[in-house]
Amino acid sequence: MTLKQQLSFELEKASPEVLRQLFEFLQFLKRVEKNAVKKAEGSHPVLPFIGCMAGAEGDLFMETLQSEFSKIEGEW
Repeated sequence: MTLKQQLSFELEKASPEVLRQLFEFLQFLKRVEKNAVKKAEGSHPVLPFIGCMAGAEGDLFMETLQSEFSKIEGEW
């Protein structure tokens, strides 16, 4: 079951009050993310892309970067 499916399952069982709180929290998280991206845009060109990869995809990407960039080719 995907995370989205799990959330959907939990939302089906949630009370109206819990749904309201979750909605408000989601709106808060979106504002925080938007502000972080705005802040990052001026500091480094890569920072606006923070969080654009899903967990497993991001982990694989990091492993590949660490593996490939830890090799030294030729003389130094």
